[in-house]
Formats: sequence, structure tokens, C-alpha cells
Amino acid sequence: MCEEQVQPTALELAMFTLCGVFRKYAETDGRTDTLSKAEVRLLLKKEMPQLFKAAQENQEGGKILEALDIDKSGEMDFKEFMVAVSCLTCICQSICCSKK
Repeated sequence: MCEEQVQPTALELAMFTLCGVFRKYAETDGRTDTLSKAEVRLLLKKEMPQLFKAAQENQEGGKILEALDIDKSGEMDFKEFMVAVSCLTCICQSICCSKK
């Protein structure tokens, strides 16, 4: 008996994508559980280029990156990454909805 292949939903795909993006950049230094500052910058530059450009042009950009390091470890773990992505997603959603 063959089991039917179930396609993941859009939300499941988004979750898998977030996990994959985090791992892709975290493993550049051999540690897959955290992002170094350099890895965070590379991730932002490649995956969020408009946001990265805006942060580079804004003097507060560095402070924002520091604030994303919630536990002040000098690195970003997956939970901190998800908080950052969630906050940015909420900001994008509010901008999109306010244009109606």
C-alpha cells in the first residue's frame, strides 16, 4: 500500500524556509546554533537587501542589530532570529495594511 504524498501548506513551507535560512548562514563558521555578527550582516545583506541598505544609511542601524541580540551574547540564536523576523513581519504587515 502506497502512502499518499501530502504537500506542505504555505505556512509550513515558510517555517521550513526560515529554519533553512538560519542554518545556511549559521553554519558558515561551523556552529549551526547561532549567528555571529558577521553572519547576521551577511544574512541581512543577501536575504533582506532593502532592509540592510536602509540600516546602513541610518545611524541607528547598528543599534537595531545590537538590540536584536536579546541576551547580549554577541551572537543571535534561533529564538532571537525568530523574534527579529516576527517583528519585521509585523512592521511590513502594518505598512501594507495602512496603504489601503
